[in-house]
Amino acid sequence: RGPENPGRGLSGAPDAVISLSPGASAGSLSAAEALTDTGDSPGGPCSHPDLYLRPAPCDNAFNRTDMSSFNRRPTMAKHDLREYRDKRRSSNTSEPMGDASASEPSGDASTTGKRGKAEEPVFVIQRHEATNLHFDFRLEIDGVLVSWAVPKGPSLDPSTKRLAHRTEDHPIDYADFEGRIGEGYGAGTVIVWDTGAFANATEIDGDSVSTSQGLDDGHLVVDLHGEKLSGAFALTQTKLNGDPANWLLVKVDDSGADRRRKPTSTQNESVLSGRGNDDI
Repeated sequence: RGPENPGRGLSGAPDAVISLSPGASAGSLSAAEALTDTGDSPGGPCSHPDLYLRPAPCDNAFNRTDMSSFNRRPTMAKHDLREYRDKRRSSNTSEPMGDASASEPSGDASTTGKRGKAEEPVFVIQRHEATNLHFDFRLEIDGVLVSWAVPKGPSLDPSTKRLAHRTEDHPIDYADFEGRIGEGYGAGTVIVWDTGAFANATEIDGDSVSTSQGLDDGHLVVDLHGEKLSGAFALTQTKLNGDPANWLLVKVDDSGADRRRKPTSTQNESVLSGRGNDDI
């Protein structure tokens, strides 16, 4: 919520997702177009207090195939869990707190540790029924779960853009967390809506890059191997309204695309326990 327009959130303002008209380019849209809400799945604004988009004008064109507008940084972003822990009280939530520090950066390499033998990096999408329903999209990068809140959830239609707002990194053991979060930050119920391994497919200017570098450069392509989702998804930082936390999540047009199926509406159970949010 903001003083410029109190009471308007992600679903109250036309800013959660755009659907391009037939024949329009799926790779290029203006920031103003990206604020057109024609979403088809249930959901609403994310409960995170920083997910308010001010209705300030934004004229910068965005094209996910042209990465020249993004600032390249010579070193990878550092990850730690301090922000995650600062927002939570262990007495008020059953959420995992993670180790004292994040694991050593792993880039695209498989990871070891609590899960034992070396494995592929994981993704998890958690259905979070808090003040407002949203989906948390998380990728294992550099020893943490890099996270985005997706108010409408992922779409299988390549012509549909989903707003994805970057949130704090989460510990790796959050990947199988299901439960009820008590009063305070993120209060509500969480289930694992989908999860599995993923493969990095990120290229910038024709060159393959690590997920760490892609995250720094504001463009990631990951090939998901889940139960509900499969195939490649692109995450691109748009900085809509000047907020660097604003990205877009787009389904790549491959064998996993399906313009008719809407799993965020029809498949609301956990892939781990079979429970719904109401059962938590």
